[in-house]
Amino acid sequence: MVQRFLTYRHRTRSRSGWTLIELLVVLAIITILAAFSVPVVNMFSRNDLRDSARMLYTLLRAARVYAVNNNVETAVVYFLDNPFSKEADGTVTFSPMEDSVSDTWVRTIVAATVMYRLPAEMPVWPILPPDVQQAEDSDSITGSEEAVDWRKAGIFVPTPGMGDIVSFPDGYSLLLNLPREDFEKMPGGSGTAQERALNALGSPVYQVDGALGYAPPEKQNFLFHYNRQMERGAGTSPLLENLGMRPVYVYPETPSEGIYVDSVTSLAQVMPLFDPDLVRPHIAHVFTPRGSLKTRVQGVKERYRLLVAPLPSAFPEDRLITYPDGEIDAFGALVEINRGTGYVRLEQ
Repeated sequence: MVQRFLTYRHRTRSRSGWTLIELLVVLAIITILAAFSVPVVNMFSRNDLRDSARMLYTLLRAARVYAVNNNVETAVVYFLDNPFSKEADGTVTFSPMEDSVSDTWVRTIVAATVMYRLPAEMPVWPILPPDVQQAEDSDSITGSEEAVDWRKAGIFVPTPGMGDIVSFPDGYSLLLNLPREDFEKMPGGSGTAQERALNALGSPVYQVDGALGYAPPEKQNFLFHYNRQMERGAGTSPLLENLGMRPVYVYPETPSEGIYVDSVTSLAQVMPLFDPDLVRPHIAHVFTPRGSLKTRVQGVKERYRLLVAPLPSAFPEDRLITYPDGEIDAFGALVEINRGTGYVRLEQ
């Protein structure tokens, strides 16, 4: 039997390394490839940003049209990022997102859906966990027209045919910050780079409640998409009002298949189907049956501008634009809502 063995040839000469010409050729090739790759990466990045802004624009317009056509308050209800992380051993820790510019804990809107409001006669109220109050909370602005009256906030449920939760593309979100032009820009010639960067992104509306990480699980679950600190005053208005948002109660499921709850007569059919334990507070943009944006403080602002941008945890260079004169601006796309008419505009 003949056996064949794999034999190796030994090199008779060894190569000492690359020549100068070869190195120059390789560097030239790398430079050319980089020149092509950077525009391609930027193109995909801008496409994702446009898709994110258009998603929000479409949801807001759909909510307004639904409100007018069905004579019912309709909202774009928002969902926040997850501030809890699960370790390999199963331990759950409170680790909110850290803003790469301000070095503070923040949260951001990562998904949204369209919901309509149930009739006021429907007595479906949440079962509040211990240590959670409504309206009389010490964190609320009580005794003024700006106070949050949760009993009047209303219960919202998914709209038929458009109640699916839609997520923003990976890496992008709706910032809970005041977008540019809603605050005074700091010229490039004054302030440190950090101060100019903070000014370009505005002040966070959402102040992360560090105590939430130590709260019982039922309280964490109940307040997962809402933070009562957003109801604290910023000047003369609650923080949410700066973005045209308001608190709502949300029931995550359609009351009954094929039943549209638009009258008291249908309440008896759907009331037994509701589980109050599922009701949760959220933030939302609410449109009235006339098509206008429903706000709690009248006459403060006529236009609300929203900034869709890279996640707060993204690298600062991905979130900011620095101009030759030293001025710093936020990178993102703006969506504007007119309070009186409810008209939604996407700035290209």
